Amino acid sequence: MSADYDMRNRADLQRVKEFANIRQFPDDMMAAFKEETENVLDALASEDARFAAILGPWRQFRDGIAEWHGLAERSFLDQQTQI
Repeated sequence: MSADYDMRNRADLQRVKEFANIRQFPDDMMAAFKEETENVLDALASEDARFAAILGPWRQFRDGIAEWHGLAERSFLDQQTQI
C-alpha cells in the first residue's frame, strides 16, 4: 500500500508541476498548524474518554516514528539522489 501511495503521488506531482509552482509551507505556518492540531486533539480528548485513552499512546508512536523516518528515509533519499 505504501509503495502504491508513493508511486501514485510521484506521477500526480509531475502532472501538477505542469501548471503549478510547488512550494513548501513556511516553518512558522507549519508550527501554527501543529499547535492548532494539538489544541483540537486535546479538546476532543477532554470530551471523549475513549479518544483520550488512544491519544497518549498514539502521540508516543507518532513522535517515535517521526524520529525513525527522519533518520532512515531522509538519509536514504539524500544518498540516492546524490548518485
